[in-house]
Amino acid sequence: MRVDQLAVVTRASTKWHVYSLLLASLLFSGCRTAPVSAKQAYFQKHPELKAHYVQFYETSIEAIERCSDEKHMGKRTLVDSLRKDFAKYPDLVERLDAIKARQDDSWDGERQYLKQIKREFRPATDALFFYDYHKGDKEEQGWLILRRGEIHKKYWLGSSFDEPGEKP
Repeated sequence: MRVDQLAVVTRASTKWHVYSLLLASLLFSGCRTAPVSAKQAYFQKHPELKAHYVQFYETSIEAIERCSDEKHMGKRTLVDSLRKDFAKYPDLVERLDAIKARQDDSWDGERQYLKQIKREFRPATDALFFYDYHKGDKEEQGWLILRRGEIHKKYWLGSSFDEPGEKP
């Protein structure tokens, strides 16, 4: 074998060696993609809706419960304080008692609503979001459970759509 033939063979074998190393590194490292969040998956499937969500953030049942409890405890403390400070005014005390009863009913209703969400929500596969959706002069707020990039269940706080959940 001549020197010039040996050089060609050496270059060819080096080239194949480099290619085989590259192929092996690709096989061992695998093809990795960054994990997609539930929010990203939803908006990848429904890009036309993204502009309508004024707010869309992930939350937890515990955070919702804590917020609800703080809100109601603050109101309850205020009413109790007013009752105590103005005890000599029976008409006012009666009215404050009625406010406290309505507030307690409202708080019980929120707790029942949260129990419904807890029953449906699966932390291993689901993501819970608060949303505020606007389309034209219509709007809707509430919580929704996303499962595999789709809305699994909605829990409305309020809606001006003809049918709650009409579009979002």
